[in-house]
Amino acid sequence: MQLDLFVEAPQVKSLTSPTKKSTARLSETLHQHTASIDEALQSIFKSSQEETRLQQTRRTMGDSVSHLSDDELEVCLTEFQHLIDEWLNAFEHELFDGQTLKQVLGRG
Repeated sequence: MQLDLFVEAPQVKSLTSPTKKSTARLSETLHQHTASIDEALQSIFKSSQEETRLQQTRRTMGDSVSHLSDDELEVCLTEFQHLIDEWLNAFEHELFDGQTLKQVLGRG
């Protein structure tokens, strides 16, 4: 009985490194999923800037806003900011002959 010691090794497919196209696709997919997760988390949890704005308003205004819910207070703040912006625009138009400061500086 003779043993054949020189047996061919089975063919093994070589592993190839990922192509630029597949890497780009993977990167894009990961970015989309990350963006989706970020959007979901932002819709669930308020950003710290909004919380800080509400907390600062409550601290500044004290008892005068204690009866308002966070949503009601947010509406009040938004309306007040709109009034401030409109008054400032009107003042700038009066001061700069019908132009805003941005327009005078060439940025608007």
